[in-house]
Amino acid sequence: MTALVGLLLGQPRRVGFYRAIELLERATKGPRIGDYGPVNEESIRFRHDPSLTFATSDVSSIKARPRRAGETGDGPDEPVYEITTTFLGLTGTVSPLPTYMAEEVLHEDHDRPAQREFLDVFHHRIISLFYRAHARYSFSADYLSTSADPWSRRSLALAGIDTFDDAPPPVNLSLARLLRLAPLLATRARTAQGLVAAVSDVMEEVLIGAPVSVEQFVGRWVTIEERQLLRLGIANTTLGVDATIGRRVFDRGGKFRLVLGPLKRKAFQRFLPGGDGLAQIKELVTFYVRDPLEFDLELILAPGETPSLRLSASPGEGSRLGLDSWVTVGADRETRVIVPVPVGNKVSGEHGATPANDDSAPKALEG
Repeated sequence: MTALVGLLLGQPRRVGFYRAIELLERATKGPRIGDYGPVNEESIRFRHDPSLTFATSDVSSIKARPRRAGETGDGPDEPVYEITTTFLGLTGTVSPLPTYMAEEVLHEDHDRPAQREFLDVFHHRIISLFYRAHARYSFSADYLSTSADPWSRRSLALAGIDTFDDAPPPVNLSLARLLRLAPLLATRARTAQGLVAAVSDVMEEVLIGAPVSVEQFVGRWVTIEERQLLRLGIANTTLGVDATIGRRVFDRGGKFRLVLGPLKRKAFQRFLPGGDGLAQIKELVTFYVRDPLEFDLELILAPGETPSLRLSASPGEGSRLGLDSWVTVGADRETRVIVPVPVGNKVSGEHGATPANDDSAPKALEG
């Protein structure tokens, strides 16, 4: 950003008016241009070029000056950027005033330009409102990295994320990251391909190009609720309707599996229980998947990345049994680990079945 500001100061005519303001707004921390102020805290000030020659661009000059008495904002060491424009002014070639009045402003003492300073008070506000009118209907101009601007909040609302009321924000996912997924989250159809795209985008920095896939209709055993059990002569005795034998049923419609990898060792560690990657995927799936489905992760550790067994009394340094500890694994073979993700959802099936607890521990497989 510093390099871009230097380009603006050195060659202001090469950058358009709107783009110059967008860049300077992102480089400063003061109130937004044309907003509610206060004006003395703004880091950008507009002036108008009184020259009577026809300009070749909307911006005549951009200068950084020290803050004057009464001007606060980013701090006393942070400059104020003065932008001199050639349009929408009371002086210069676009002046609506008589020509002799524009000439008076042009030829007044440059050390004490009282008339120009007075008119620039109005120029600053007029041009600020002009820019704010443009930014109001331009997403790129109004966008804030915190996603607190009106356009971002509207887009997030279409995706089902409330930022207008005091709803709790996502814990593990930033609003800026969810904003990238707004087109996927706003659609009615939630597909496996959409979930793959969402996970690949959110976890891009962790996966580093590792493929993502979804295995659908993963089998599982679910426990039948007590009120749905067969009781001869009492309840649930109709064959083909509600009669079942046993306390569990095998179900393939209530679970799917996210397959990640082959992964490097550091990425693999982040998707294990307690890792930030696992927490992010859990929250992302909660946002994306509307149906009460269970899911787990299948992590594929790339050949040669399997860590050796290490004992340590220090937390986080030694191998964890059932997670990242192997006695011996071939250096040229992939290692697969199934990590269950408890999401608190129950499968609302015909029998009111709830997930059994038989598969609550990670399972390691060798490929």
